[in-house]
Order: sequence, then C-alpha cells, then structure tokens
Amino acid sequence: VIFLTLFSYKEAHSSIDIDAEPGLGGFYRTEQWLPFKVILHNDGQSIQGTLSTVFSGMKYEIPVDVPANSQKKFFLYLYPTKHEREIKISLHSNKSLILEDVSKIEELDQSISFVGILRGSSLSQSYPFSEEGEHPIRVINFTPEDLPEEWQGYDALDIMIVDNLNPELLSSAQKNAFKQWLLSGGKLLLYGHYPHPLGRGFYGDLLPVSIFKTSTPDYSNKKDSPTVTSELLLNTNTIKKDRKIVQHVDGVPAIVKAGYGMGEIIYSTIPYYSPLLSDLVKNDTIRRELFGHNKRLFLRRKLHITESLSENISAVDDKLLLSWEYIFYFTVIY
Repeated sequence: VIFLTLFSYKEAHSSIDIDAEPGLGGFYRTEQWLPFKVILHNDGQSIQGTLSTVFSGMKYEIPVDVPANSQKKFFLYLYPTKHEREIKISLHSNKSLILEDVSKIEELDQSISFVGILRGSSLSQSYPFSEEGEHPIRVINFTPEDLPEEWQGYDALDIMIVDNLNPELLSSAQKNAFKQWLLSGGKLLLYGHYPHPLGRGFYGDLLPVSIFKTSTPDYSNKKDSPTVTSELLLNTNTIKKDRKIVQHVDGVPAIVKAGYGMGEIIYSTIPYYSPLLSDLVKNDTIRRELFGHNKRLFLRRKLHITESLSENISAVDDKLLLSWEYIFYFTVIY
C-alpha cells in the first residue's frame, strides 16, 4: 500500500505542469490588487488538491480539481502591502507537495502612468503618449484572453485603451469588470468604427455619444484635414447630456468625454495612433485630458469580517479559502 501511494504521488508529479503568470506584465503597486493567473496542465490521472501562496503576510489558498488529461485556469487576486520581488505558488495534494513555481514581479512607482492597451487592429502602431514626455509611461498590451474577470485585475492601471475591438470577444464577466473598474475611478479611452457597431450593447452603455454606424476617415496625411469616407464625425445632436467636447476638427466634435461613477470615458473619432492625434496632443491641455492621471479618490478601511464578491468565502484566522469566483476585500471603495 505504501509503495502504491508513493508511486501515485510520483506519477501525479510527473504528469502535471504549471504555467504561472503575474498579470499586468508582472508590474504591481502596493495597496492595489495584482491579478495572478495559473494554468494547470494534467496529462495523467485526475488530481484534487490546493494551490497556495503566501504574499505580503497573507496566505491564499484555492481548492483545485483537475480531471485526467485536461487543463484548468485559475485567477488569484493578491493584495501587496509592502515591497515584494516574487510570488511563489505551490500545489499540494493529500498534504504532499506536488510542484511549485516562482514568478518575479516588479514594483511600479506611483509617479509612472500605467496604461493598458487592448487592440482589435493596427497592432504595430505606436501611440503619442508613449513618446518621451514630462511624465514616464509604462505600457502593457492585452489580448482578450489576458483580461481578468474581476475589476480588481485592473486596479493598478491608470488608463485602459480599447482600440477598435469587437466587443463580442469579451466575456460578460470581463465587460462587467471593466464597468466596475470605471465606477471605482478608472479611465477608459475608446476608439472604434464599423463593422463593430458602437451605438448599442456594451459600447453603447459607455459612450458619451450616440453612434449607430461609423467608418474610418483617412487621417494618413497629418498636414491636411481628415477626409471622411462616410458618416463618422459627430454632430451636436449625437452628444449625450452633460458631456464635454475635448476637441473639434474642422468645427465638428471629434473627441468627447463623460464621467462614469468616479471614473471617466473618452471617445475619439480619431484613431489614437494617428498622426493627427499626435499633433493634437502637442497641446498640453489636450494631452492632459486624454493621457493624464485620473485621480482616484477613494477611502480604505480594514474589515473585521469577510465580504464576498459573488457568493461566499471562508476564512479561518489568517487563512483564506479562495476560488476563481471568490475574492476577499481588504479595501472598500466608496
């Protein structure tokens, strides 16, 4: 029996592998949530166990059940309260260590603007805010598969740019996370055109303007006025109430912003990578409107009880039991 048990653990260890990846490019800020993605690849028999890590003095545990010849993805949302250099994740089964992995992370200074970009097209284009300026910028690129499904996964970002992305590529949970992040003080820059309609559904709820069909104007020659290929530029009848026009082009509103909870949303008919926008942001006022920090005004308080994000969560002393659908609140945003 002992021989068979030892053989079983050895077989489990050799047939399961782990891909662990800190979110946000491995950068974090203290007192702001850090997403941590773990994928377990199981080429052998089914395994039940626990993923765990000790991070900033708190122990996180996730119960896992990975069927034979399958893989599963898990997200942990970690809360750094002090300087950290790495995340060590372990998988245990029946109180025995199956495997472990270490991921390096790097602290990002609060003076650096942290910008995420989610692109649907023009993947090789650069952006005007990435040029050298008064304030340093850290840019990370996302794919829809990278995106966390809880707003805490975007907590450390100052700005998120969604550039002509088909919203059908985002899950309902990811869309909801975007909205919760905005409500908490995030800043979202949107650009899009036909064939991804902006005037309804997910984008329609966020846009500071009403748009039913758009197409791409030609902004390739930055010295000339944009040539509109069909109905695109906004008019005053399409702008929703209590919105601010940031910039006109040829007397027509081209960039509009609006508040969303404690956050803000900016929609541009001009692609964020275009030469015309590069010229516009040479104006400090326009640059600050688009790419400046959105000051996130919120209060923190420690909780003496646990509060669940979706259902329930158990905690014993300093041990938290988490799964991909649960999260423990260390802070409350008002």
